[in-house]
Amino acid sequence: MFLFTILAIIIGLVVYVICGKEKEVYTSVSELSWFKLVIKVVYKLVKYRKQGVLQLDKSLVYVAGTGNADCTLEISARNHTITVQGIRVDEENVAKYKFLCGYNANDGDIPLCYAESLFMKPLIALISSTKFSLSPIGLIHIRQNIKQFIPLQEYIKAQLTLEVSVKQYRQYDRGVEVDINLRAMASNTCVWEGMMTLLSRGQRSTPKSRPPGGNNGTYEFEDDLDVPGNCGVDYAKLTGDWNPHHLYTWSAWLLGYKKPIAHGMWTLSRTIAELQRRYEMTLDGQYELSCAFKRPLFMPGKAVMKYDDPMLADNSVCKILVEERDTSIPHLTASLRKLY
Repeated sequence: MFLFTILAIIIGLVVYVICGKEKEVYTSVSELSWFKLVIKVVYKLVKYRKQGVLQLDKSLVYVAGTGNADCTLEISARNHTITVQGIRVDEENVAKYKFLCGYNANDGDIPLCYAESLFMKPLIALISSTKFSLSPIGLIHIRQNIKQFIPLQEYIKAQLTLEVSVKQYRQYDRGVEVDINLRAMASNTCVWEGMMTLLSRGQRSTPKSRPPGGNNGTYEFEDDLDVPGNCGVDYAKLTGDWNPHHLYTWSAWLLGYKKPIAHGMWTLSRTIAELQRRYEMTLDGQYELSCAFKRPLFMPGKAVMKYDDPMLADNSVCKILVEERDTSIPHLTASLRKLY
């Protein structure tokens, strides 16, 4: 009887979470409990299992674009935003993040890529909502743009408001891309903004073959990068990004990978940390960081980081490439520049 009662309570909670009204504004991140988020994600995984297919929601306003030769359809969602208020930066978490990604622990800065980790719960809430038009299964992070308008360390004691919104869906032969905008606000001022592009691969999509090597551009310098075997789990603990293919060999194998792969944002942040350490740089101004994620970086592993001198001029663009040491297959390409 006791077990039956417990089971009934659990089922009731699950039904309540699934059928409850979805909020658009949260007054604190504690309202986004992992229990509710996991239930919502699992429910949507079961309900929408087909990748690369748009499931438009009747409650949203969409504006269609013209597309082009490659993009057969563009649709912008005008009113799909989640806002979370009362966010504070955890200094202890920042210190752990800096250690994991290789930053100088004593420079007082908050890394350029760190702010994205604050958005993990709101992002999961957005993707698991009924209004999100793609299945959560197999979403691939393919591009990232970051703009820092004011260094986050200036708001270490302040409360921030996070906004996560869907900007555009684009239909291609290989699947559907979606742009998700991330904004960190202090009062009415945007201090940090990111644009994340995810790909939901279609069933007819086939990976394009790539040569084992190739000309990936000319770079002035290069260094080796070590990829520890436990950095996936450690990064997940800090950021909340628990995607199974980043964790263990068995969980990565279930998703089609021979070994776990490093988080793309860890790899990107690790390269910026290396630049800052080698040149004793402080990114305390207005900067833009753009990145395209190419191929998985397996853990443990070795990679090569190639880059330009970022200190040549204030407005110069520093190009960055991370590639496999033996085959020269690129893992990511990026550029860092000062905005003003």
